[in-house]
Amino acid sequence: MTGGARASSRSPVVSIVIPVYNGSNYLREAVDSALQQTYGRTEVIVVDDGSDDGGRTDAIIRSYGDRVRRFRKPNGGVSTALNHGLREMTGEWFAWLSHDDRFAADRIEQDMIAAAERPEARVLFCPIKVIDGAGNVIREPVYPVDRVTNPRDALRLGGVDMCAMTIHRSCFARVGPFNEANRTTQDVEMTLRLSAAFPFLLSPRAVTFKRVHPARGTETEAGQVRRDIRLLMDVVHDHLSVRGFFPGLADGGTGPADAWIWMGDLYRSFGAHTYADEAFRNALAVPDAGWARALQVRARRLNSPLLDRLLRVAQRLARLAGGRASAIDVSDPAPPPPSVS
Repeated sequence: MTGGARASSRSPVVSIVIPVYNGSNYLREAVDSALQQTYGRTEVIVVDDGSDDGGRTDAIIRSYGDRVRRFRKPNGGVSTALNHGLREMTGEWFAWLSHDDRFAADRIEQDMIAAAERPEARVLFCPIKVIDGAGNVIREPVYPVDRVTNPRDALRLGGVDMCAMTIHRSCFARVGPFNEANRTTQDVEMTLRLSAAFPFLLSPRAVTFKRVHPARGTETEAGQVRRDIRLLMDVVHDHLSVRGFFPGLADGGTGPADAWIWMGDLYRSFGAHTYADEAFRNALAVPDAGWARALQVRARRLNSPLLDRLLRVAQRLARLAGGRASAIDVSDPAPPPPSVS
């Protein structure tokens, strides 16, 4: 085991998995940050996803000797490398560290303190600080909520960066491994699957540093991103749907209609227009949804932002005049698609 001394022999082991492909530029900084953890029960696993950079990445990995567990596999994408790490890990907890990001020295210690205080927690996450190629902080975290209890919360947080999560290994037995067909939005997909099954617990300090640099994501084709977004929407439609995003939704009143409108907006923002139309039709089919909801759905299907805003005003006026309040806040629209890096 690697790391510092702040853990007993009975403390859970945390496996830090670092997938890498041609990552000689920042890999050493990432591995060093994993090895320098103050929590004393960690293992560092580096999975080389078939790097072909003349041996530069492999040389860096080998330079650490037995301080890291190293694996090499044919190139298959980040999801395949992460799943390889999941199969090989011996820890009770999993943490993903991208080869160009880094952890603060007490990142794992902070999460394990939180896990000990809240033993029911299965997914912990922390705010992130964005750094540039030189390691300078260029953006501080701003989080609108301090807990994630459903996929809607996760999207409001911009997807919750998976490199800021520490996940109990039992979670993967329930939600499954990373989707190996999805090469670019696998982190968003896994976040949504996890958030539909487990509450997320926020650790207070930003102890993960996400690097933005010119080389990040440049090899991803636009066509691949579009295909992966369709895969992501298939998962949302087939496995989450409206009950996943609104787990406490009542069957009566306007709540279901508002929830379906929200889902329609989400699908539409990702370009999944067939699913969006289906969601809007479901909103229209809700009994007792009222005339305002029906007009609102038609405005969405016409893709008329001006008409939609006017209808929101009319809806609020109707409530002030004595109509029933909505169970869902439709002023909190579905977010735009997360950026793919």
